[in-house]
Amino acid sequence: MRIDERNGPSGPRIEGAGGVRGDGGAGPGEAIAGGDRVNVSSTARTLAVLRAGLGPLDTVREGAGARLRDQVESGQYQPDLHAVARNLIREVVAPLVA
Repeated sequence: MRIDERNGPSGPRIEGAGGVRGDGGAGPGEAIAGGDRVNVSSTARTLAVLRAGLGPLDTVREGAGARLRDQVESGQYQPDLHAVARNLIREVVAPLVA
């Protein structure tokens, strides 16, 4: 890829989950004349489509974190102690057994 100070990057670009596009019009898995070749598995393409569909996950986690923080600060947070103990034991024992 060449970068010309006047007009920015030129050459092939990646456009979404569809693959590499360049001046030669190469599609997914096709080589661009005189250029590099990129092969993307169908699993990677599917993963890219799923990630794009999910949107930003940080905003969901921030909301859950804020709710938990509010519950702890107000004294309303009551975790399931049996579930906490069960998961703690599972995390400690699983590596020893495996």
